Amino acid sequence: MSYLPDDRQIYVSARVWHEIYPKLNLSPFIHTLHEDIDLRKYGEGLQKFYFNFLVVLPKNKVLDPYKYYSRKNQEADISVRIPYNQMLNASEDEAIKLMEQAYLRGIDQLKTFSLKNSFDVDGFKKDVQAIFAKEKWYEMAVAA
Repeated sequence: MSYLPDDRQIYVSARVWHEIYPKLNLSPFIHTLHEDIDLRKYGEGLQKFYFNFLVVLPKNKVLDPYKYYSRKNQEADISVRIPYNQMLNASEDEAIKLMEQAYLRGIDQLKTFSLKNSFDVDGFKKDVQAIFAKEKWYEMAVAA
């Protein structure tokens, strides 16, 4: 698998409780989205998209979901919570589906920002959905 350049456009990370960590496979999201999505295709309003999965105990109030947009840098930083119990009881395929849903909800949150320039959020989401619609896309990403 190729190394990711320092100047990539899409970043994916997670804050997870220790029981969840083995189930959360970020690699397909990191590599596939980097390779298959070019934010410039959708306009100039977003140059970098930072996304963070949150899977923590329900009583955890320290790590609440957040969203932030820097007009100066044209960067969005969004975190979306995945319900802890759903992820804890999920199979590998179910865990990926939960992550896909969270990522798409994160893209939807881009609509709440007053982006500096135009950006086709719906086009971005549609292209990400097309990636997620491919059968076992996450296995192909790991094998690449």
